[in-house]
Amino acid sequence: MRKEHIAGLIKECRAVKMGFVELLSRFFVESSQFPSVHSHFDRIRWYFRKPLVVGLKLSLESAKTSVTLFVTLHMCEDLQRRIEELQRALQEVPKDLKRQLYYDILASQVDSC
Repeated sequence: MRKEHIAGLIKECRAVKMGFVELLSRFFVESSQFPSVHSHFDRIRWYFRKPLVVGLKLSLESAKTSVTLFVTLHMCEDLQRRIEELQRALQEVPKDLKRQLYYDILASQVDSC
């Protein structure tokens, strides 16, 4: 399931990247012959394509949030697993201590007889 989720995140990030590449190709046209006119055309293109930029920005934020959430959840799961391992290790009684307790119980029973 994680592999599918990671694949989905990668696909989402690639789609956003391709959207930006496509949008940038629409913005900038090779017309270095008329720099002053070119800047006016850039402003006009920006005005008409601004909603596309806003949409891509939202897509980028969404992808970034998804990746951050996935990494955070993965870190929490890993930390929880480590905590559980430490708790199990603390609850385990060493064999030497069990053996010593057994001998102490036997010795106390022998002494009481």
